[in-house]
Amino acid sequence: MNKKYLMNSKRNNIRTQHIFLFIKTYLNVALVAYFVLSGYGILGAVMGLLITDLIVFLIMASLIISEIGIKIPKFTDTREYLAFGLPTVPGNLSSWVVNSSDRYVIGIFLGAAFVGYYSPGYALGSMILMFLAPLSFMLPAVLSKYYDENNMKEVKTVLRYSLKYFLLLAIPSAFGLSLLSKPILTILSTP
Repeated sequence: MNKKYLMNSKRNNIRTQHIFLFIKTYLNVALVAYFVLSGYGILGAVMGLLITDLIVFLIMASLIISEIGIKIPKFTDTREYLAFGLPTVPGNLSSWVVNSSDRYVIGIFLGAAFVGYYSPGYALGSMILMFLAPLSFMLPAVLSKYYDENNMKEVKTVLRYSLKYFLLLAIPSAFGLSLLSKPILTILSTP
């Protein structure tokens, strides 16, 4: 395969992924709103989310199967894959535990009111991470390409500029959110 075909294929795959993300987001909102407003309550909201995920999964699976087919996996390189992926498991697991348990620990030690203070503040502070999302999505692919080509100068340049652009957005956002946090939280929640 030539290089131009591969680049167009990658662009089309990224475009397809964004289209599915867009569809999933709006279908989530539409179905959840429909079921909740129809009187199904929280069960309806969960049902809407489940139906959306099922629809998007079936469409994506059919596209993937039509493009690459279904094959029986060969487990010849399993040891190499495990050696590469297993060291990342403890970090991901501990991150999941911390993100899942912080509200429970606060609730146990300080009570439900403090969870009510913490949760919106944490969500507001996490808004800065939205500037990191495009970088965490695109950087691994770009950096892997340059690293495989042994082009360390380009790797350093990409890292330097991506850090600069992230900080260019994140630092003012941190100050802005600090100054506007009380009005924003008052709008989003009750006093």
